[in-house]
Amino acid sequence: MMDEWLQAILIGVILGAVVGNLSSGPGTDVPKSTAQTMAKKKKKALCIGCNYTNSPNMTLYGCVSDAERMARMLSSRGYDVDLLTSNVTRLRVLAAMAKLVVEGQPGDQLVLQFSGHGSYVGDVSGDEADGRDECLVLEDGQYLLDDDMNAIVRVLKPGIDMRIIFDCCHSGSSLDFAFAYQAGSIGNLILRKASSTASTTASANVVYLGACRDNETAADTVNASGTPTGALTEPVLEALTKKPDASCYEVLCAATNYCQENGYDQRPQLSSLGDIVVDGVQFIP
Repeated sequence: MMDEWLQAILIGVILGAVVGNLSSGPGTDVPKSTAQTMAKKKKKALCIGCNYTNSPNMTLYGCVSDAERMARMLSSRGYDVDLLTSNVTRLRVLAAMAKLVVEGQPGDQLVLQFSGHGSYVGDVSGDEADGRDECLVLEDGQYLLDDDMNAIVRVLKPGIDMRIIFDCCHSGSSLDFAFAYQAGSIGNLILRKASSTASTTASANVVYLGACRDNETAADTVNASGTPTGALTEPVLEALTKKPDASCYEVLCAATNYCQENGYDQRPQLSSLGDIVVDGVQFIP
């Protein structure tokens, strides 16, 4: 169940989007054809990085860099990118996420990226097999629960293609998606047994890549050039530089191999809102 803050943000953004799309001209209420709508598809992204510089006990070093580097990569691919790396509060993140999702139209390609702290709290809605809700930790010390983010994503219109990348601890099921890649089922997603209550109904095509399993932490490190980075962001960018049309499965393998080769005790996780074939879907269109 969405909390009051999330409901307020979503209602405000939805009303704003509706009002913004209204026209006072006569005859403008005729629906556009699907072909016309698809022809105007857009690429939009939201990149969020939190270094928590005002909280000495929480300070990270590579998260702002992660968001900036991801934003540059996406911009080079034609995405219109919003970058949020300062004063990253729960309210601002909710508003930015809701805006990205609500304004999306059929045929649009969306990306949501977050690098920062992840954690967990006691299960609020009773849908977690392990009794924990995974969450993002924002710079104001507040949390954004997996239940809230799942609710935001489900506002997406049919025909939207979205990728979500969270480089943070305890992020395996941060979207509570029902389908998850499992070793031994190459090229396929199977129902996540740990989330038997998750809805399998999906209209948009949404794929999520998390830095690690729910019970693992994610490394804040430096790459070969000495740039601070997360242990998920680095291999994702490397994989997409080497092969721009890499599939979801290829990016997952690249991230997994990178963590193993560099001794990071984390296993990246891939999941989806609907049932897809991970080796047949491009990670970043």
